[in-house]
Amino acid sequence: MSIKEDLPLIEEIKEIFTQIQNIDPGSLIREEELGKLLSFSDYFDDFVRIINFYKRLTYLDISSLPASQLTTIKNKATTFLSYINSIQSFTVDANNAMPQRDAVASNLINSYQDAFNQLSPIITYCEKEGTDYQALQIEVNKIVEDINIKSKKISEEFNSKMLELNNTLEAARKAAHEVGITQHTVNFEEASKKYQRLSKYWLYSIISTGVIIIILSLYIFNLPIEIEANDPYASYRFIQAAVARFTALFTIVILLFWEVRNYNAAQHNHTINQNKQNALSTFETFVSAARDEETKNAVLMQTTKAIFSNLPSGYLKNDSGDDGSSQIIEIARGIGSKVSN
Repeated sequence: MSIKEDLPLIEEIKEIFTQIQNIDPGSLIREEELGKLLSFSDYFDDFVRIINFYKRLTYLDISSLPASQLTTIKNKATTFLSYINSIQSFTVDANNAMPQRDAVASNLINSYQDAFNQLSPIITYCEKEGTDYQALQIEVNKIVEDINIKSKKISEEFNSKMLELNNTLEAARKAAHEVGITQHTVNFEEASKKYQRLSKYWLYSIISTGVIIIILSLYIFNLPIEIEANDPYASYRFIQAAVARFTALFTIVILLFWEVRNYNAAQHNHTINQNKQNALSTFETFVSAARDEETKNAVLMQTTKAIFSNLPSGYLKNDSGDDGSSQIIEIARGIGSKVSN
């Protein structure tokens, strides 16, 4: 039979398929109509299995099947629908209700084995025929290629993130190192400003005391000492008045010298802390510029000397740089050699 002659049969089968697709296994239980005892609830699992099997037929492309297989499908599907209609139209007979129910359900269940034997090869053929393996192979190859591309991209992104993370960690270490140096630099800067303010205070005190001395000196030396001509204690009274005036002036002069000493000490501390600040703030620059360990060690020793030794500032009378700085330099040299190793 030609394909053209098969078309009416194919259309007829498709109409049957439409009816099969509309079957609901739950509607075959009929518990509300028949009651729980006579309902088909005991056969529900069997109904579901058989209906699902026939519904697989409805999704197949049967246009390539010959007339013999088309007829088989039509006959089995028609028989299946007749059994379904029998279940849906079953009514209760008071005399023989239970056996009649079992017989109706058994007709459908017993037909499944023969239908499976005849229809399963057709289902297998149609499902295989409807599968484009070449297209699937192309799709699989495309998926594998996409996976490889994405895997390579993920690997590159991972390496990039790892490099970025390593750079971030290195920057964090460097920043922590610089923060430590900066913190110590700030400490010396604060100390330097503190002593600078203190030296200004003592400078103002020196100026004020100097003005007081000048005014007091003019007053003392221009104020006459009044002694009566015939006073037998004239010499005593003169010495007493002069000593009192000179004592007051001498006390203020001593105060002036004390203020000058404190001013020199404050200026000395200001200068020393400023030198330490400068040495520490420029340490990283010189170390980074140095290319060999000897130069770095030399910079470290000079910085250590500037920080831990009291270098002459010019404000103290007995300024001396010999305060154990040589021992400190030896310690710094040992630390530098260990770091280099």
